Amino acid sequence: MIEIEKKPLEDWYEVLKPYQKSVLEQLVERYGEEKAAEEWITAMGPVQTATFGGDTSNRVNQKMYWNRLKDEFDKFICGHSSYKEEQEKLLSSGKLLGPGVVSSLATWIAPAVGMPPSIIAPALVLLLYIAAKISVKAYCATKNF
Repeated sequence: MIEIEKKPLEDWYEVLKPYQKSVLEQLVERYGEEKAAEEWITAMGPVQTATFGGDTSNRVNQKMYWNRLKDEFDKFICGHSSYKEEQEKLLSSGKLLGPGVVSSLATWIAPAVGMPPSIIAPALVLLLYIAAKISVKAYCATKNF
C-alpha cells in the first residue's frame, strides 16, 4: 500500500508556483483543505469573464471536474488496478510519497480528469496532505470501486 509522508502543509506548498501557493493559502484559511481544493478546481475566474465556450453559468460542469479528480485521486492512492503501473513506478523508488510526486501524479491523472496537470497540481497537493494527515489506510477505508 502507498504511504504518504506526514509533512507540514507549508512543505507541500514548495512544489507550487508562488501565485498558486498564495491563492491556496487564502483558500485553505477560508475553507479548510478539502473545500479549498474543490474551490481551486471549480473556480470560474473573474466574475465578468466568460469561460471557454462563453458559458459563465454552468457550475455543474465545474463540479464534474472536481468529482472526476477526486475519483481518480482515490483510485491512485487506494490501489485501484487502473493505476497499477504508475504505483509500481513510485513504489520502486521508495515506500513513502512526498511533495515531489505531485508533478507525476498530476500528469497521470490529468487525462482522466480532462484538465491540464498544472491546473490540478495545487488541488492534488491538498488532497495528498489530507490523505497523509489521516493515513492512507483510514482515507481509503471509506472508498469503494
